[in-house]
Amino acid sequence: MAMIVQGKTKHKPIAEREYKPRRVEKEKDIVNKIIDKFQKFVPEINEPQIFENYKNLLNQLTTLDSVLEKQFLNHIQETLKKSKLDESQLEVGSFLKILKDALQSFSIRLNSNDIKILEAIHLNPLISLEGICSTTDLSWGTVQKRYNQLARGNVYKVVAVPNYEKLELVPLVLITMGNGREIQSKYLTSSQKNNGWFNTTRLWEMALPKSKVKEGERIILRYMNNPQIFEKSFILNNINFYYYDHSSKSWNINWSQWELELEKQEKISPIIKENASVYKNRKIKKIDLKILSHLTENLRKEQRDIAKTLNTSESKVSLCKKILHREKYFTPISQLTEGSGLTENLLIILKENLQEIPVAFLKLPQTTIHELTNFNKKAKQIIIQTNLPPGSKTRIREILERKYQDIQFSNYIIQTASFPESITEMFDEKIQKWMWNPLTIRIYEKFTEIPEHREYISQIQKIEA
Repeated sequence: MAMIVQGKTKHKPIAEREYKPRRVEKEKDIVNKIIDKFQKFVPEINEPQIFENYKNLLNQLTTLDSVLEKQFLNHIQETLKKSKLDESQLEVGSFLKILKDALQSFSIRLNSNDIKILEAIHLNPLISLEGICSTTDLSWGTVQKRYNQLARGNVYKVVAVPNYEKLELVPLVLITMGNGREIQSKYLTSSQKNNGWFNTTRLWEMALPKSKVKEGERIILRYMNNPQIFEKSFILNNINFYYYDHSSKSWNINWSQWELELEKQEKISPIIKENASVYKNRKIKKIDLKILSHLTENLRKEQRDIAKTLNTSESKVSLCKKILHREKYFTPISQLTEGSGLTENLLIILKENLQEIPVAFLKLPQTTIHELTNFNKKAKQIIIQTNLPPGSKTRIREILERKYQDIQFSNYIIQTASFPESITEMFDEKIQKWMWNPLTIRIYEKFTEIPEHREYISQIQKIEA
């Protein structure tokens, strides 16, 4: 860094020079300003949850590059202007909330090259950068630059959908009333607390061994309050930029036009049968399952990072990934995230088992179709998960309620890909079987009303297994 001596500039030797920031202090970017403000707040943050939120937000901010910083600068300035709050008087909680809202509503303005790259990845989630160049006719420099920015902006993700049938597991969706009872199991893949499906407050997802599904479902039916149990099948995931406005660089769904599309006779069959593998299956190993667990989170994750986490070699990870894909232990798919501007999630439950789905659903920005089979009635129904731009949920609900008499909606998210590493602990590599005992599914009652003994409010008591 240059030093000023009597009005003249004197330069230090190169070895002694300090790094000069790309912007001087008075032009300091908004991200660094916010990070500095966070640092001042740190000593005041004693609440663990607020501190955890702080760390998550800080991680998001540090992923923004110079281009995204400029976009985020304009976005957060508008957010603070709308809040009409004096920054110097903001409390920790208020500041975190404003910043969190700004980050959640912040999306990348996609250009035409971004759309080409995302479409190429959707058609082939395992495509290389060279493959993207060939498919899109874009130069290597353009693809590399835009690809890296899309990745840093968390615009999309590529995941592996496990082939549960091949793994001899059955994925279940369990919907329960909020009666204070909790499920604990290594086979549990996710749980949610929210609104609106069968007037319930809890949704659980788990993958049970195929030979033990009946036993597991009997335990659930016995100890949960009127549960609804469904066996889940993944059918289709689709991304479509039909309603992406290139001039405004944002989603613009013409709902009148979409309703006309819905009325057309053009439909597709939702049932897609996979071709049988021509390769002889080898014995599955625990390391394969652990690698699969990482692939369900991020299929394009660096193999050296997976190898480091699992304490194995990069070549081992690469080989296992190729074999798992070749033998159809997973299906690769790409998904758009909130970073693309799709901030509203809607689960559409069609009780009637449709043999064909209107093509209009596949013209929405992102659609995932599942088939659920009711455990008791053996009745099947189609579930359509869609991700939409802000302000879309009200319009689409009005249209669908006019067309379908027996339809339900929810804010739940049915997990397309979920295979936590805890499941791998239950696999016996030697006999190629999933371990099971009466305690595999444990159901607890959580006490919440003991006013005279507040210290025991969070105490958990086991009912039975």
